[in-house]
Amino acid sequence: MMAGLQSLDTCKQNIQETMQFMNRHALFQTGIMAIKERRHDYSLITEIFVGVKPIKEYFDDFRSIPEIDALLLDLEKVENDIIKEISHMLEEAFRGKLAGSG
Repeated sequence: MMAGLQSLDTCKQNIQETMQFMNRHALFQTGIMAIKERRHDYSLITEIFVGVKPIKEYFDDFRSIPEIDALLLDLEKVENDIIKEISHMLEEAFRGKLAGSG
């Protein structure tokens, strides 16, 4: 009887962990899509990145799952692209200021 209850408790815990994983997965996918859709609204994507960061850190331990690894790589690519865009805009702005001051 006790072994059956322990087994049932283990199953319940596994279901809860699986549901938590699936919820985080859905949030992660939604966050990445939101960043991609609003990638030029830098103030908004900053807020989205703040929300996505803890989920990204959670999934770093699951890179062996191909779909998770693909999502993480996708997010890293978007992050790098945004950083390049902002850097390019800053360079252009500084060049314009330097050209205007000379």
